[in-house]
Amino acid sequence: MPRIYKKMKYYSLNQNAPKVSFEEAVIRGLAPDKGLYFPEKVPVLSEKFIKNIADQKIDETVFQLTQYFSVLLSIDFIELPVI
Repeated sequence: MPRIYKKMKYYSLNQNAPKVSFEEAVIRGLAPDKGLYFPEKVPVLSEKFIKNIADQKIDETVFQLTQYFSVLLSIDFIELPVI
């Protein structure tokens, strides 16, 4: 069964700017209305991620956290290979 991905959207907390992708929010920093970008949904970290966080290198942790906030998955979180 194919995995279905939906890009996470970010909205301005001032609510007077269009929603943008993770990439756009990071590059812009602030929305055109001077509001901070906030994710449409706050992802729930997997139990496995939380349990293993102390044993991971910081770059692995950051990579995995980025996945939570850049992509919404229609299924459970996928373990992505470390590059």
